[in-house]
Amino acid sequence: MFVIIYCILYLLIPFLNKIINNISQNSYKTLLVIGLVFFYLWPSFYTKITVSDAGYGIINFVYLYFIGAYIRRYHENNKHILPPLIIYIGCALITTLASLKIGRAWDYNFIFNLIGSVALFEVFRSININHSKVINKLATYTFAVYLIDVNSFFNIYLYRTLFHSNNYWNSNGMFLNLKTVKYFV
Repeated sequence: MFVIIYCILYLLIPFLNKIINNISQNSYKTLLVIGLVFFYLWPSFYTKITVSDAGYGIINFVYLYFIGAYIRRYHENNKHILPPLIIYIGCALITTLASLKIGRAWDYNFIFNLIGSVALFEVFRSININHSKVINKLATYTFAVYLIDVNSFFNIYLYRTLFHSNNYWNSNGMFLNLKTVKYFV
């Protein structure tokens, strides 16, 4: 599902950019607040009537794109890593505790998951990572590994038939099996 929604977002980007480039900063803030209320706050604590896909759909992707574009356009790159890191850790703790009472706390559109993801984004924006051939080489494989992992045929064949990973669940050999699978995939 992720790949399909991502492709839809990719097709929408030229139109989203037209909105971003032609909207005032105040109107942009209003757009973000409206989205925040109806697509994050409302389904987090009241009802899922405004969005029923738990944040896995195109609304969340478009909203995150708008947030990223707003940050790029209007937010100064802050080199202080600690404040967003504390916010991220706080949101992760709140989400974990909320999940004991609120079943939808793990949804992508749960408000503290949104705040935590933006904070984590800011953590990585504050880190200066120089060009690395190793990172770039590994990055070329990540999408292929993701596609293999989420494909049910490969998933069943690789993990259950070839590596018998289900036999090692919660056993002393689980870590070794994990390392073996990781090496081959």
